[in-house]
Amino acid sequence: MSIVVENFKMSSPIYTHDLAKAMKHTLTAVGTKDGIVTICDMNSGSSSHILKRHKKPVMTVQWSPSDEYTLATG
Repeated sequence: MSIVVENFKMSSPIYTHDLAKAMKHTLTAVGTKDGIVTICDMNSGSSSHILKRHKKPVMTVQWSPSDEYTLATG
């Protein structure tokens, strides 16, 4: 049985996501078809940051394994 904990509205279809493996925060990065990366905070239920500089769909997002506040996107 699955339980929905939070709902986040995205601007377009989701292509990729990555849940941070950090100890100090519970952030999830979400990349969408329209080139936007949204950082979702699972604790607060809000979007903490929205990155809009991609010119094409975001195909990958990945949190750094060595720095919990570094995110690679492309």
